Amino acid sequence: MALTEGMKGCGGCHKIGLKNEVEIRKLKEKGAGFGLASCDACHTRHVFSSKEARQPQACQTCHMGFDHPQWEMYSASKHGVRYLLKQKGILPKEAAAPTCQTCHMQAGNH
Repeated sequence: MALTEGMKGCGGCHKIGLKNEVEIRKLKEKGAGFGLASCDACHTRHVFSSKEARQPQACQTCHMGFDHPQWEMYSASKHGVRYLLKQKGILPKEAAAPTCQTCHMQAGNH
């Protein structure tokens, strides 16, 4: 439980959606395990945009490391390599290069 408290450790990612401490307290009383923290725990607040959120690097903040190796798997896959080459302008803009969001966030939400 200590790892889910605050915005460090597991709680930094496993509490997505709210900023208000009162709302967080109410959800905790109901036993909610997810959906308790601010969006800017993962996304930047200065230029928060759908274009930024559609980049696979937006997923990297939480989905990497020994316990969540999705970023390492994606970035080393053909999909990830092609998207990186596309971002760098080596592949043309119309080149096929699926992102995480292509499959996992088709509706545009978590």
